[in-house]
Amino acid sequence: MNNSQTKAATHLTTQIPLIIRIGVTGHRTLIDEDRLRRDVDSILRRLDELVGDAPHCYIVASPLAEGADRLVARQVLAWPAPSPELSPKLEAVLPLPVEDYLEDFDSEASRQEFLQLLDLAHRQIILSEQPGRPEAYLHVGEMIVNECDVLIAIWDGRPAAGLGGTGDIVAYARRLGRWLFWIHDEQSGEISEENRPEILQQTLQHLTEYNQEHIPPQKFQEEIDHYQQRLTQQGREAQLNPEHVQPVWDHLLPHFVRAEVLANRYQHRHNLSVTGVTLLAVLAVLAVTVQMLFFPEWPQLVWIEVAAMVLILVLLILSRRQQWHRKWIDYRFLAERLRAALFLATAGLECSPPRPLPHSIAHQPNDWMAKAFAWIWDQRPRLSRPAPTTFAPLRDFVLKAWIRDQARYYTHRSAYFHRMEKALASLGLVFFAVTLVAALIHVLVGEHGNAHESDFLSNFLIALAIILPVTGAALADIRAYRDYHRNAERYAHMARQLELLVPWINQTQTLQELAPLLERANDIMLREQQDWRAVALFQKLEAP
Repeated sequence: MNNSQTKAATHLTTQIPLIIRIGVTGHRTLIDEDRLRRDVDSILRRLDELVGDAPHCYIVASPLAEGADRLVARQVLAWPAPSPELSPKLEAVLPLPVEDYLEDFDSEASRQEFLQLLDLAHRQIILSEQPGRPEAYLHVGEMIVNECDVLIAIWDGRPAAGLGGTGDIVAYARRLGRWLFWIHDEQSGEISEENRPEILQQTLQHLTEYNQEHIPPQKFQEEIDHYQQRLTQQGREAQLNPEHVQPVWDHLLPHFVRAEVLANRYQHRHNLSVTGVTLLAVLAVLAVTVQMLFFPEWPQLVWIEVAAMVLILVLLILSRRQQWHRKWIDYRFLAERLRAALFLATAGLECSPPRPLPHSIAHQPNDWMAKAFAWIWDQRPRLSRPAPTTFAPLRDFVLKAWIRDQARYYTHRSAYFHRMEKALASLGLVFFAVTLVAALIHVLVGEHGNAHESDFLSNFLIALAIILPVTGAALADIRAYRDYHRNAERYAHMARQLELLVPWINQTQTLQELAPLLERANDIMLREQQDWRAVALFQKLEAP
């Protein structure tokens, strides 16, 4: 494969399909299974039509009980996909451990069918112990509703006969506003569609925009090579065999680099637009003040103010239409999650898709970034656990290349934010002091000076009294918008938290000892990213 083909292949591997999670609830005894299969197929065709040409993958989450759970699971798994990597997948969400759950099925044929489907599942989730079976069925149904984008219910419309029945799960889905396809389990065969959410369309739109973002192939490959060389060098210093981890790096690095480059691009554009709008507003005031006080015979200078206001309007329109702010915080969140995933995968550990904190507005479970991350992570090559003889190099590599590297980053950013906060605050005080002096001089000149002789000085002082407070307010606005003080303290705290883990990690002798510490580091960084995102969501560009 030549260089251009390699770049093209790398580009294609970074295209991320939309994951659509289909939950299922329904009766164990079904009236007309052939008709119900056709009904499920018609729902899948409906979903295909709504998504259109965008690549997508179905994941059906099912408890695999008799009846509806298995019927829907089989129909989704049999649904045709354009490529193997987009083939539908089954997630078995079980209310009880397998041995206990098998007791729910009366016949040996039913138990064998359950085990066959369980073998097809790409992931098994077993609910934590519940007080009783009915509570377990209720909680597993609610778990499926919580995690799904679409719920297919095969239901006769009657209230649940017992706790956790289909009626209870449908009522719960309606309370949450889940997208519901209700297949009436009766001779009519009617399918009702309820609560189609706009958020799935928005998720698809944002993911499509991300996939369509253009990065010059040469720049993309240069960035990948840069990170590859850096990781390889750090691995050699830790005496880590790169051949063992290279498959993971080959898969995750292109995705990380893409998110990183795009996050930096839109951060630069957004910050430039914020600073530009603020300084252009100062320029507009400066232009009209100078023209009125010093060059009244040159009204053409007012065009500078007009041009400044036009540029402000252009920046506002561009920023909003092209969503610089939203893309920056979305892409940065994805990039940081992929950074953590790169090192956790290298260590052979899990890195679950980011889940929102309770009552947090940072992100939702079905936001496109969480779906994109889940797809990327699920496609990664699985590494074997490190042998005892190779554990120390792996530990040293992850410690240096991830934990200490991130701690240094937070330390440097904290120092930078402290400097910027101090510099802008000091500059604001200088402007205030100069304005005060100018005002005092203006008063003294007005009381004791010759009016004719002091016209220029008076106008100059008036200009300072107008322009300096406006400039000081603009700097204060930038300072408040960038949140320098808060970020400085937050980053310093992050650096301290990570540094506290270093001696503990150095003492580990096995992966079992190392794993909880790396998971702790990942949790610290995820919570910081969620906190940052919740604040940044409201820092949109507004007219001055």
